[in-house]
Amino acid sequence: MGPNTLFQQGRKVVVVMFSQGITGLGGVVLAAVIGRLGGLDVLGMFTVMLSLLGALALIAQRGQANLISRAVAWASHADGVGVALRLLSLALRRVVLPSVLLGIVGSVLLWSGALGEPFPYAAYILPIALIGVSVLAVLAGYSRGRRRPYLGPLFEMGGISLATTTLLLAIFAIWGSVSHEAILAAFCLGILLLLGLAGLSLGRDSASALDQVIPSLEQQNELRKGQIAFTLIGASLYLCQTGSFMVASPFLVASDLGLLRMAERIALLVSFPMLAIRPVVAPSMVKLARIGDPVNLKRTARYAVLASTMLSLPILLFLYLFPDLVLGLAGEEFIKAVPFLFVMLLAQFVVAVVGPLVGLLHMTNREKASTWINVTTLGAALLLFPTLTSTYGAMGFAIAYALTNIGRLSAVAVYIHVTGILGPNVAKTSE
Repeated sequence: MGPNTLFQQGRKVVVVMFSQGITGLGGVVLAAVIGRLGGLDVLGMFTVMLSLLGALALIAQRGQANLISRAVAWASHADGVGVALRLLSLALRRVVLPSVLLGIVGSVLLWSGALGEPFPYAAYILPIALIGVSVLAVLAGYSRGRRRPYLGPLFEMGGISLATTTLLLAIFAIWGSVSHEAILAAFCLGILLLLGLAGLSLGRDSASALDQVIPSLEQQNELRKGQIAFTLIGASLYLCQTGSFMVASPFLVASDLGLLRMAERIALLVSFPMLAIRPVVAPSMVKLARIGDPVNLKRTARYAVLASTMLSLPILLFLYLFPDLVLGLAGEEFIKAVPFLFVMLLAQFVVAVVGPLVGLLHMTNREKASTWINVTTLGAALLLFPTLTSTYGAMGFAIAYALTNIGRLSAVAVYIHVTGILGPNVAKTSE
């Protein structure tokens, strides 16, 4: 990797870090705004709704967000943007109907009260919001495959939170208060605004495509193979973070959920550099693996790990040294979350260090191994979160959060070391 390439990759990382940073802060600020304007209980109810929405979106996508990223990265390199656009159209068609059906299921679940007291009117907007969230997730994967990773975070929940926060602050500035209905309206409008932004990006690709060549059967199969694997991987990742609130909601009061949500959102800041680096290097990993260049692939992986570690350390130290200052921005009542924050910071630093290697597994078609690791983690999470939370309350939740995240990433690191993925036989096109 020459100096020019390093400079270009570094510039991309900075841009993506900025995008990841503002969307991540959007999630933190949204939690703070809802907590300050509505209180801990309202934030807790909103968190459960978001957890359910995200879980259903993962099932509706069936791994398309990850599969489209890998498929488009190679199709753009080998055949051009026309094929990439057709692959995107195919992926989008696959997520719409499942989103509608699962949205109805989610509404019934909220109405039933099985997850505790629901956020007011959430059952009405869930099916509509689910379609938007699922479509945006696929568009985020497409953007990463097209080497526009800075758009990825904007089309995910962090970007939706950022748009929602901006709209809520505007509503508060105009009317002086924010109702439950206003929160949900801002959330849905934020989704619509991001869909419009995605449309502009697709228009740019459509204008540059000489023709939209029909993808080959092999290319179409790239959106089929690995659907179950990536769905299970996504479910495990989600349950280790946002989805854990849904699992633990029967064992915690809404105020504790609000404290834990704020701590989790802030702890995620530590791993934002990794989230910025991984999509930047992912297309290169796909290319290097498929052309059989283990030397540069290994070098790319090492640079990614080193950069992620060094960029995460200052964030970790700041949050560790000044937790009261950061949590206090959301209100004095949130300072009680400091012990939970410390536990979650440790977990997110491990994620930041090892996280780039997870992308290595996925971009070299080793999702089967990743699936087994994540299914094991999923089983552990389904056991640990209810058990520890019901026994030790909010701190038990934080400990379960740390154990599942650290365990998952440790298993990935061990697998890569033992199997020698970065050795001479790195290229792998199927399981």
